[in-house]
Amino acid sequence: MRPQKLRLIAAKPACRRFSPDTGNDAPAMTLGLDMLEALRLADAEGLSQEEAARQMEISPPTFCRLLAEARRRVAQALTRGLPLVMEGGPVRLRCQHHSGGEGPHGGHGQQPDGATRTPGTAEQTEEPCPPARPRGGHGFGHGRRGRTSR
Repeated sequence: MRPQKLRLIAAKPACRRFSPDTGNDAPAMTLGLDMLEALRLADAEGLSQEEAARQMEISPPTFCRLLAEARRRVAQALTRGLPLVMEGGPVRLRCQHHSGGEGPHGGHGQQPDGATRTPGTAEQTEEPCPPARPRGGHGFGHGRRGRTSR
Protein backbone atom coordinates (compact mmCIF):
# COMPACT_ATOMS: atom_id res chain seq x y z
CA MET A 1 0.00 0.00 0.00
CA ARG A 2 1.30 3.43 -0.95
CA PRO A 3 1.93 5.90 1.88
CA GLN A 4 -0.57 8.75 1.97
CA LYS A 5 0.61 12.13 0.76
CA LEU A 6 0.53 14.78 3.48
CA ARG A 7 -2.39 17.16 3.04
CA LEU A 8 -1.84 20.86 3.58
CA ILE A 9 -4.01 22.53 6.24
CA ALA A 10 -4.17 26.25 6.94
CA ALA A 11 -4.30 26.17 10.75
CA LYS A 12 -4.89 24.04 13.79
CA PRO A 13 -8.55 23.92 14.83
CA ALA A 14 -9.64 26.37 17.50
CA CYS A 15 -11.54 23.56 19.21
CA ARG A 16 -10.55 19.90 19.15
CA ARG A 17 -13.73 18.38 20.63
CA PHE A 18 -17.48 18.92 20.46
CA SER A 19 -19.72 16.98 22.81
CA PRO A 20 -23.50 16.72 22.94
CA ASP A 21 -25.30 17.94 26.03
CA THR A 22 -26.69 14.46 26.76
CA GLY A 23 -24.20 13.47 29.45
CA ASN A 24 -23.68 9.99 28.01
CA ASP A 25 -20.27 8.38 27.66
CA ALA A 26 -20.67 7.32 24.04
CA PRO A 27 -17.50 6.66 22.06
CA ALA A 28 -16.32 9.69 20.12
CA MET A 29 -16.41 9.99 16.34
CA THR A 30 -12.97 11.05 15.06
CA LEU A 31 -12.67 13.61 12.29
CA GLY A 32 -9.17 13.88 10.84
CA LEU A 33 -7.64 17.34 10.51
CA ASP A 34 -7.54 16.80 6.74
CA MET A 35 -11.29 16.13 6.78
CA LEU A 36 -11.91 19.24 8.85
CA GLU A 37 -9.88 21.30 6.37
CA ALA A 38 -11.91 19.86 3.47
CA LEU A 39 -15.14 20.88 5.23
CA ARG A 40 -13.76 24.35 5.93
CA LEU A 41 -12.65 24.99 2.36
CA ALA A 42 -15.74 23.57 0.63
CA ASP A 43 -18.54 24.49 3.03
CA ALA A 44 -17.33 27.43 5.14
CA GLU A 45 -15.20 29.18 2.48
CA GLY A 46 -17.36 28.12 -0.48
CA LEU A 47 -14.44 27.13 -2.71
CA SER A 48 -14.89 24.81 -5.66
CA GLN A 49 -13.61 21.29 -5.13
CA GLU A 50 -10.86 21.91 -7.70
CA GLU A 51 -9.60 25.05 -5.92
CA ALA A 52 -9.88 23.44 -2.49
CA ALA A 53 -7.94 20.39 -3.73
CA ARG A 54 -5.25 22.71 -5.09
CA GLN A 55 -4.94 24.46 -1.73
CA MET A 56 -4.58 21.13 0.09
CA GLU A 57 -2.14 19.87 -2.57
CA ILE A 58 -4.20 16.77 -3.37
CA SER A 59 -6.07 15.62 -6.47
CA PRO A 60 -9.72 16.63 -6.98
CA PRO A 61 -10.92 12.99 -6.75
CA THR A 62 -9.06 12.58 -3.43
CA PHE A 63 -10.60 15.82 -2.17
CA CYS A 64 -14.07 14.61 -3.20
CA ARG A 65 -13.64 11.34 -1.27
CA LEU A 66 -12.22 13.18 1.75
CA LEU A 67 -15.11 15.66 1.80
CA ALA A 68 -17.73 12.90 1.47
CA GLU A 69 -16.20 10.97 4.38
CA ALA A 70 -16.00 14.14 6.51
CA ARG A 71 -19.66 14.96 5.87
CA ARG A 72 -20.68 11.36 6.65
CA ARG A 73 -18.83 11.39 9.99
CA VAL A 74 -20.21 14.77 11.05
CA ALA A 75 -23.75 13.68 10.13
CA GLN A 76 -23.38 10.44 12.12
CA ALA A 77 -22.04 12.30 15.16
CA LEU A 78 -24.87 14.83 15.05
CA THR A 79 -27.70 12.35 14.47
CA ARG A 80 -26.45 9.77 17.00
CA GLY A 81 -25.47 12.27 19.70
CA LEU A 82 -21.78 11.28 19.62
CA PRO A 83 -18.87 13.48 20.66
CA LEU A 84 -16.80 14.69 17.71
CA VAL A 85 -13.01 14.77 18.13
CA MET A 86 -10.83 16.53 15.54
CA GLU A 87 -7.34 15.06 15.44
CA GLY A 88 -4.91 13.04 13.37
CA GLY A 89 -4.69 12.47 9.68
CA PRO A 90 -1.86 12.80 7.18
CA VAL A 91 -1.43 16.57 7.45
CA ARG A 92 1.17 19.29 7.47
CA LEU A 93 0.58 22.85 8.56
CA ARG A 94 0.88 25.64 6.00
CA CYS A 95 3.65 28.00 7.01
CA GLN A 96 1.94 31.34 7.67
CA HIS A 97 5.22 33.26 7.72
CA HIS A 98 6.09 32.41 4.11
CA SER A 99 2.69 32.66 2.47
CA GLY A 100 3.46 35.62 0.25
CA GLY A 101 4.98 34.12 -2.89
CA GLU A 102 4.04 31.55 -5.45
CA GLY A 103 3.61 27.96 -4.45
CA PRO A 104 2.64 26.49 -1.11
CA HIS A 105 5.72 27.77 0.71
CA GLY A 106 5.58 31.40 -0.31
CA GLY A 107 8.19 31.09 -3.04
CA HIS A 108 11.07 31.02 -0.56
CA GLY A 109 12.17 27.49 -1.29
CA GLN A 110 11.63 26.59 2.35
CA GLN A 111 9.70 23.61 3.59
CA PRO A 112 6.87 24.66 5.91
CA ASP A 113 7.01 24.11 9.61
CA GLY A 114 4.36 21.50 10.05
CA ALA A 115 3.10 18.12 10.95
CA THR A 116 4.21 14.64 10.19
CA ARG A 117 1.92 11.65 10.19
CA THR A 118 2.06 9.30 13.11
CA PRO A 119 -0.43 6.50 13.78
CA GLY A 120 -3.66 8.14 14.87
CA THR A 121 -2.33 11.64 15.45
CA ALA A 122 -0.84 14.61 13.72
CA GLU A 123 2.15 16.05 15.50
CA GLN A 124 2.65 19.74 14.94
CA THR A 125 5.68 21.69 16.00
CA GLU A 126 5.26 25.00 17.75
CA GLU A 127 8.46 26.57 16.41
CA PRO A 128 8.12 29.39 13.88
CA CYS A 129 9.04 28.87 10.24
CA PRO A 130 12.71 29.32 9.42
CA PRO A 131 13.57 32.76 8.03
CA ALA A 132 14.24 33.06 4.33
CA ARG A 133 17.94 33.40 3.60
CA PRO A 134 18.93 36.59 1.80
CA ARG A 135 20.62 35.74 -1.47
CA GLY A 136 22.06 39.10 -2.44
CA GLY A 137 21.62 38.25 -6.11
CA HIS A 138 23.47 34.96 -5.69
CA GLY A 139 22.65 31.49 -4.53
CA PHE A 140 21.77 29.48 -7.59
CA GLY A 141 23.76 26.57 -6.22
CA HIS A 142 26.53 26.50 -8.84
CA GLY A 143 29.36 27.91 -6.72
CA ARG A 144 31.79 30.61 -7.76
CA ARG A 145 32.54 29.06 -11.17
CA GLY A 146 28.93 28.68 -12.26
CA ARG A 147 28.04 25.70 -14.44
CA THR A 148 31.41 25.34 -16.10
CA SER A 149 33.07 21.97 -15.85
CA ARG A 150 36.53 21.60 -14.38
